[in-house]
Amino acid sequence: MDRILKIPIENELDMSLAYRKSKDAAKLLNLSISSQTTFATAVSEISREIIDKATDGLLELNISAAEEKYSLVAKFTYLEVLTLDRSEGIMYASKLVPHFDKHKIGDMHTLNLSVKIPSFVRIDREKVRNVRFYFESVEEKSPYELLLEKNYELSEINERTELELHTANYIINQKNEFLSVASHELKTPLTILKGLTQLALRSSERQDVAPFLVKINTQVQKLQDLITRLLDISKSETDKLDYNFEQLELNNFLTDLEILLKNLVPAHNFELITEDVPVFINCDRLRLEQVINNLIGNAAKYSSENTTIVLTVKTTENGYVNLSVKDQGIGMNKNDLEKVFEKFYRISEVKSQVAGLGIGLYVSSRIVNDHQGKIWAESSIGEGSIFHISLPYISYFTEKAHI
Repeated sequence: MDRILKIPIENELDMSLAYRKSKDAAKLLNLSISSQTTFATAVSEISREIIDKATDGLLELNISAAEEKYSLVAKFTYLEVLTLDRSEGIMYASKLVPHFDKHKIGDMHTLNLSVKIPSFVRIDREKVRNVRFYFESVEEKSPYELLLEKNYELSEINERTELELHTANYIINQKNEFLSVASHELKTPLTILKGLTQLALRSSERQDVAPFLVKINTQVQKLQDLITRLLDISKSETDKLDYNFEQLELNNFLTDLEILLKNLVPAHNFELITEDVPVFINCDRLRLEQVINNLIGNAAKYSSENTTIVLTVKTTENGYVNLSVKDQGIGMNKNDLEKVFEKFYRISEVKSQVAGLGIGLYVSSRIVNDHQGKIWAESSIGEGSIFHISLPYISYFTEKAHI
């Protein structure tokens, strides 16, 4: 069965359209004028009954073949609300056409009425294409038909979009669930391994073993950091990053952190420059440490050994404190600067030389944004980079509260 057109049957305008299209189809297939009229009338009567007593009505006009004889078939599908079987329109339509049948599959009803196409009309694939082409491209369409086509097109786009969105959400949820479960499962053995390594370091009297234990401990720490970042990616996509905000004096916090930062980049020179006056901020201590560790670690990754990394703290007049991490590394071009905070972005020139997943800066940007701050970078190829963090300090909030 070859479909040549379809029409939704929902209102009186659809019924009028069904009548005209059915008559035109019969004419194109060389049916007699009386056959054209009776077929179109039968289609119109069925359409009227579906509009009155059913929902989800649809008319398809098809060319059907049986034993080398061809018929024009009007196929209706609909969902009954009231019974159509003995209705006046159904009874009348069944008398107008020679072939009439009705059946039900599930909740949907199907009703077919058909008329024979004259034997002298040659029906082949080209003929079917020509009839279909006439309705699609040649016949002048009414404003109502154009509106129907636009609505159908928009409906199909909406259905595809919803399906794509549902699929994408499912994939994201499955990925996040995997990351969450995998991260938690990996943390337990790594914590035990790190504890045993540190215990062995404290108790070992063999000097030849100690360097290997130190290396094991370093690699375990790297794995723990990687797991934390993977878990943060999962949480950030569902806006579930955990925070424990508290009032923090930034200068003292960074001074206490200085020794750890120097150990983080032992092959580089590290310098901390703080303000002379206390600077209080409202932040999550561990999350801020995570951001600073990431910026300092990145500065070391992309800088030669024995170069200097400088962390500077400076307050501004607009109520913000700026933390800047400056290195003497390879630098970035304009394109890298625009994308460096995107998830999984890596500088292509150094992907094979520097390990990483490209998620540290993405997570750092989320943390800074959640602290009502901003993060950005300045850089030039061969001249190093400066990463800036701008955070509001507490006295600024106090002043605003009194305004």
